[in-house]
This record gives sequence, structure tokens and C-alpha cells, in this order.
Amino acid sequence: YNPYVFDKTSKGGPSEFEIEILIDEHIYRYSFTINAKSVLREELVKILTTREQSLFVRENKDRIQFDDDYPGDELQRLEIIFQGTQDNELFLSNSVDQNVELFKPIYDWFDHHLHIVDPSARFLALEPVALELCNQYFPLLDTSVKRLGFNEVSRSYIPKEDFERFSAELPLGGSVLGVNPISGERYLLHKNDDNTIDTQLLFSYHETLDGEEHGINFVEESDGTKRLLDLLPAFVGDNDCTIVIDEIDRSLHSIVTKQLFTFFLAKSEQCFNKQIIATTHDLQLMTQDLFRRYEMWIFERRENGTDLIPLSDFKDIRFDSDIRKSYLEGRMGGIPQMMLPLQDFEECE
Repeated sequence: YNPYVFDKTSKGGPSEFEIEILIDEHIYRYSFTINAKSVLREELVKILTTREQSLFVRENKDRIQFDDDYPGDELQRLEIIFQGTQDNELFLSNSVDQNVELFKPIYDWFDHHLHIVDPSARFLALEPVALELCNQYFPLLDTSVKRLGFNEVSRSYIPKEDFERFSAELPLGGSVLGVNPISGERYLLHKNDDNTIDTQLLFSYHETLDGEEHGINFVEESDGTKRLLDLLPAFVGDNDCTIVIDEIDRSLHSIVTKQLFTFFLAKSEQCFNKQIIATTHDLQLMTQDLFRRYEMWIFERRENGTDLIPLSDFKDIRFDSDIRKSYLEGRMGGIPQMMLPLQDFEECE
């Protein structure tokens, strides 16, 4: 709960969230309204071809209505679970905790198929398949990195508290990936059958001037190369998911970012069911050659908040027009209003 605090009306008012999800060829709309203390409303709707089927509607803490098609014993069980749902707890979460299978696909989508990557996040998708994908594509992205791999290192590379925690939690034969929060080094811990722990660090390998291969600690790579590793699995992996990436252009050249999207869009038409939602300040991505107008949105700051406006709302934009020019001319909003005073620099002597 993080309300808009610059308006008296909204400062203590509720926050509303709504999302539409495609799961197994069915569209669901899930929404909830909360304040600082409780869930005020919660609803799950299945959107059918000609109508909407309300699976459940919760009003405050004392009333919930379920779909009439549920069998009597199932309906009674759902009522009991609702009575045990806390005021500040979502019924969706609690029902899945109580092993209700009806709503589990929706819960699992949030748990397994929604990934949020902030500007400083490490994607950490370095399972063997993801690492193999990165090794396949990294040499094609002008990074000079020929391959990536984990090397055995001393335990001192791993934060002591992380090592102790993972050592206690890891099952025999299990592995875990982590990032040193201070150095940024990427590491892998593996517990052997004899209860010993292997500690490995991510290395990148380059070709030296005499044609030999030389590995360096991946943390020594440029910010752009490290950012590329964090984002690459999102664009080339085949997993079915939605990935939200904040400031996707951070530390990346415009051509690299555009090439990633070009590859992703071409492959997604044929190979996978994935969605990427990204924020950017890179105007090179604002082109109808790459995206449809309804896929590009502008943040427009107002006096009482911020609006998100799709370019498709601007009816005077032609399909063949240069929308970057229109945007920079201020015809679509979302332009910073700078008012730095001009100084008389002759007085600087």
C-alpha cells in the first residue's frame, strides 16, 4: 500500500490493482482494492467469448460471492476458507495455501510467470539452459566475450552469512545461485553427497592477442556487458512468462537494445508465448518499424499524478510518420519542461 500523498483525497484512500492474464487460452481478470489495514474488495473473472463469468467477488471481510456452477461441497469448503482469511490477506493466496485447485493457475502465474527486473537487479537466470543460451548469443553481440563459465574458487569469495545459510538449507545434490551485494560477483554453491560445499564464481572468457583463451572474473566486465547478461535470457529464452524491465536502456547502446527487441519480436511470432513490458528513455525505440502504436505508451506527468497514454490515442499520427519528431515537438506530451535560467557568462571572468 503506497498511496499518492500529494492529494488530500487519495492520501488516505484505497489503492486499486487490476490485471488481465492469458492462461491456457483463457483470459482472466483479477483485481483487488486495499488500504493500509485490509482488503476492501477482491474479484476474479473469467472472460468468455460472449460474457464474463465471475468466479468470486469479495466485499470487505464479511461477504464473498462464488460462481453458481461450483458443486455444493466445494462451495461449502470455499466459504469456510474465506471465513479463515485475514482482513489484510488476499483470498486468492489463502485459498491456494489451503490446497484449492480452482484458483491455483492464477496464483501460479504470479508466482512463476511474472518477473520484475529493476535497473540494478541481476536476472540470475544462469541455470544450465540459460547459461548455454547466453554462451550461444554472447559472441554475436560485440562484447568480445567468447563464453561464460563457473570456476572453483575459495570460500572467501562468498559472503559468510550467505554461505552459512545456504549450507544449512541446501539439500544434498542441490545448487543455488547468488550475487555478492558488495562486489557484484555472481557465484554458485553446490552441496555434494558427502555434505561438502563447492563454491564457484562466474568467469567470462576472451581471446588474447596470440589466440589463446583467458578468463576473468565476470565482475570486471563493463556495466553494459553485465547488464546484457542480466537481460539476455528474457529475450532469447523460451519460457512462457511476462517480464517487466525498468529502464531497459541502462548501460546499453541503442542499437543493442533495438536488436534485442527485433530478435524477440521475430522469434515470438513463431516460437514462444512471452511478453516483455519495458520502460525506456531511448527515443531510438520509438519507431513504428519496430512496434505498433498501441504497444508504445508515454508517461505524462500531471499536477495530480501521472497518466499512461498509448500512441494509438493520437489519431492524427499516420502509419508512415516519424513519431519521434512528433514527440520531440511536444505534440504527444511526456516532454520534460526545463526552465534553467540562462546566465551572462561574460561575468565569469
